[in-house]
Amino acid sequence: MTSWSCSQHQKLWMRTELQDLGLWPGSPPVRNPGNAISLWRLPPQPQLLDMGAELPSPNFFQLHPFFIWKPESDIMVRLRNNCILPCLHGCPYPNVVSAVVGRPRVIVGTGGQYYIMSSRLCCKACRRFWFADSPRWLEKLPKRFTNLLPAFLTYKKAICKSVMDELRRTGHSPGDMANQVNELMQLKYERAHLAYLHAIESVREAEAGVYGQRTIGRFVRKENTGEKDAWCGISVSSYYLTAY
Repeated sequence: MTSWSCSQHQKLWMRTELQDLGLWPGSPPVRNPGNAISLWRLPPQPQLLDMGAELPSPNFFQLHPFFIWKPESDIMVRLRNNCILPCLHGCPYPNVVSAVVGRPRVIVGTGGQYYIMSSRLCCKACRRFWFADSPRWLEKLPKRFTNLLPAFLTYKKAICKSVMDELRRTGHSPGDMANQVNELMQLKYERAHLAYLHAIESVREAEAGVYGQRTIGRFVRKENTGEKDAWCGISVSSYYLTAY
């Protein structure tokens, strides 16, 4: 987790989700995960969290969804069916397994920021490692796998399919599209921060007795300052869009 490029609170939430799905090392497997499962994991609604005596944390308002990309896992067993996952290095008898948890890759789409959580894979035949979001390996997979990915991936960058669809629909230049997405990211941040301020206002009013009986939260809670880098947003360059 130390190498993940996201806020500490985002890391903890993603780890919790992976543990609940049995995808974290040492966590118990989930029974029949293919019966009702989604590769998309959405953050909790912060207004509904029971914070007890504490003030609402801004971190809960600044979490982003993530997409699980683990073709070797039981979570994708029905999609895999009887298909044997290929080795990146062309082994004649590949045996591809998960090596470690993997890494998240940040993506920006027309609906906001999200992450793709990819496995780190190992072939037991040749003892070599690679990441499941490697473009060279994705080219070896059947289309039914790669059609699920919400973004086009390169070795270092990625672009959401929703951004490409919007580019084709509107005919905007890459620079105009980058400005539009950056404006969207700023708007989403401001809305999230406003929701956090409304939650604080609600707690203060409850403690003042605006809704009837006063609460005693202010007498027992500890100071909560939050993380300065919790939003962990990124900017979109027209260079990335031009590459596609």
